[in-house]
Amino acid sequence: MSSIDVPASKTILLTGAGFTKNFGGFLASEMWAQIHNRLQRSNEKPVKLLIKDEFDYEKIFEELVKGGKYSGEQKDTVNNSFLEAYKFMDQIICMEEALYGGKHYIDTNGIREFLKGFSNNRREPGFFFTLNQDIVFERYFRREVRFAVPGFIRYINADTIDINNTPFSDSWCIDAPTEQVLAQKKDKMNWQNERFYYIKLHGSFHWKDSERRNMMVIGTSKEEDIEKEPILRWYKNIFENVLSMPDCRLLIIGYGFRDQHINKVIVNSIKDNGLKLFIICPVDPEKFKNDTLKNTGSDNKKIIWEAVSGYYPYTIRTIFPFHKHPTPQHIQLKNDFFQ
Repeated sequence: MSSIDVPASKTILLTGAGFTKNFGGFLASEMWAQIHNRLQRSNEKPVKLLIKDEFDYEKIFEELVKGGKYSGEQKDTVNNSFLEAYKFMDQIICMEEALYGGKHYIDTNGIREFLKGFSNNRREPGFFFTLNQDIVFERYFRREVRFAVPGFIRYINADTIDINNTPFSDSWCIDAPTEQVLAQKKDKMNWQNERFYYIKLHGSFHWKDSERRNMMVIGTSKEEDIEKEPILRWYKNIFENVLSMPDCRLLIIGYGFRDQHINKVIVNSIKDNGLKLFIICPVDPEKFKNDTLKNTGSDNKKIIWEAVSGYYPYTIRTIFPFHKHPTPQHIQLKNDFFQ
């Protein structure tokens, strides 16, 4: 059975850390700082010293947790620091005044209506892929957008839990399906039962694997980690299948093009299937081309940049400001992308 055996919508969404930043989330340097501060409170001197010289937190995770140089106790210290950093970020997101309170900045209703444009009907369901491991989308968009998370028996129930501004609870953690359970789910899967699917390609801080470890793909060997987890391996297959449809349009928000396994799928889809890219990124277009895309390599950089059909140098707050909906930027984006 193929991963996708029904037509999907040709308008697709992919988000990275820059998307969550709009809601109080961390970019790479901020995440490094949170992990650094937690490690400095530990008694593990080698761990404390390593982060002083390395500012790429994914490389730190790769060496400390996946390497053979450090003890199990030291690896647990690092794992716990990462998890606590994500929980702290969620606490900030939960309290973010951009969403409610005295200072509204973002029109979440406008974003919800925009997201509904990706899910035309059940015959062609929409797909929202994310590399983020936070629960911003679960917190603020689950009720209205009504998305499905394929493969899971249960998920955070927004109908019974007011998760918009409720502090995270460990009771929200869910077990990722085993190979056997996932096979049963796929056999019964009817993609036309839902209008919108939410696919977390790198896991989530509230997911647990079969050994009750956090299922977050972090580090410089992400492809290997993905292949070890049935649900993530399937999600990668879904991503490849959806983008392999001819003449799709991919809206990318907040992705820095640092994950080569993601770049490979995008580049192949551009070359083989005519994929067009639409980018929301607040940096200058020239800086995006020369600095951000340099992570992809010179050949891929050229392919990706030439496939960009729309570039929008704005933040989400600019496109969807509170009480000013719809903005000219929103109307332009909607007309360009959903034409």
